[in-house]
Amino acid sequence: MNNQNLTELSNRKLDPCYFCLYCFPFKIFINEGDNNVNTQDIYIFMACNVLGVRKYITTVYLKDYLKTSLWYDLFQSFKEKGLETILYALLPDNKSLKDALRLSFKDLEFILSCYDSINKIQKYFPLKYTSLISEQIKRIYLAQDLTEFSLKKDEFIENYKENKFILDLLEKDFKICSQSFSYPYLLRKHIYSFYFSRELYKKLTVISHKKPHFTSIDDFITYLLPSIQLFESRMYTSKKEWISLINLIYTSKKDLLIPYL
Repeated sequence: MNNQNLTELSNRKLDPCYFCLYCFPFKIFINEGDNNVNTQDIYIFMACNVLGVRKYITTVYLKDYLKTSLWYDLFQSFKEKGLETILYALLPDNKSLKDALRLSFKDLEFILSCYDSINKIQKYFPLKYTSLISEQIKRIYLAQDLTEFSLKKDEFIENYKENKFILDLLEKDFKICSQSFSYPYLLRKHIYSFYFSRELYKKLTVISHKKPHFTSIDDFITYLLPSIQLFESRMYTSKKEWISLINLIYTSKKDLLIPYL
């Protein structure tokens, strides 16, 4: 990223093709003046290009995008910056967001964000306890196949049977998660990319603790800039693994992928 400032980061070109678009939900405190500090939901968009390099895209207030048309305008601005194709997207359960992406990128395939499940739990438990549950949820989402998924899910249900509200919170997510097993493990591994999300959320938590509130999203991103530079690195653990993933995608998306290789 070469130590770009906020303006340069906001105006830079996007890659023409992204392997996956990631949308991370988070909460920050915004000082709206007159000692009026309110919690605001934000979406942080990052992506991984076909070379396996992560890129920061943008951050928005969720309250500013309550309609499909507003999301559509945002994604059209992505196109104006050079983005043509997205292969996969890991998204929160947000219908307007998904509808706008479908309209903007017709070849895109959606997978429900595993972070939705983790975030639901984080509201109620201390970090140490939440980390344990998060790791168990990770094992469920990254099971090798449906058989292993069912075993790990049943084990989770047994462990938390005394906390029925946890199971009810996650019941719908687990049903949707089961549908993702139509995708090969290697593909799911890089789409979910838990180690990447763990890095990001740790940095976001540290920043939110260092500064009790922000004046705007730009103020928040200014504090996030050094971390963004660190995040813009390789997604994969080895070059061989990434080549295997591209080969896997190529078998089903050759015509879509080949212009960008």
